[in-house]
Amino acid sequence: MKEAYQLFRELIRYYGTLHLVESMETENNYSLGYHIEKLRNAKREPFVNLGGQLMPASSLSELIKQIKNGRIDSWEDVHSFYHSCSADYLFQKRQHAFASLLEILDIKLAALTLSKFKNLLKDALKTRKWMTANIRASREKDYESLFRQMVYESRAEMEKVIGKLDDNNFIISQEAEFAAFEKNIQKLRERVKE
Repeated sequence: MKEAYQLFRELIRYYGTLHLVESMETENNYSLGYHIEKLRNAKREPFVNLGGQLMPASSLSELIKQIKNGRIDSWEDVHSFYHSCSADYLFQKRQHAFASLLEILDIKLAALTLSKFKNLLKDALKTRKWMTANIRASREKDYESLFRQMVYESRAEMEKVIGKLDDNNFIISQEAEFAAFEKNIQKLRERVKE
């Protein structure tokens, strides 16, 4: 149970850090202060699935309020509201990730220093490496499982049907993504500034 709790905390740090990284890269702005300022009003709130579109629960409440008071009174207005929420989704998700990061670190906004952020980058790299290694290990267990092997006459037959572990496209793509992520994090650690 304790391990699961620690892993969950690690994945929340990864989630928050990853969104800060994506924000820096998308905007081609590597000033931590800029992104902290942009996300300073971030708060963590539940998201709801509204017809396949995720949005903060407060947006759903706003939609209902506007329907009740007559500001939204047609399907076109509802769709317009949906499109507006869709356009805001990425920023809202970043806010959620950032607020989650601060909460899991148990720090205030001002305490997220450049040094702390660089450590988070190092931790994110470690987490991603662990995830990638476990993808391979999990698939490897499938190949070593006696229950899986018993439906084939030989290992060669099994590999002919399901392919070789080293040729698994998912593993190959995840390992390539990790290599790119590793290079990206190293560059970012050099580029990011206060």
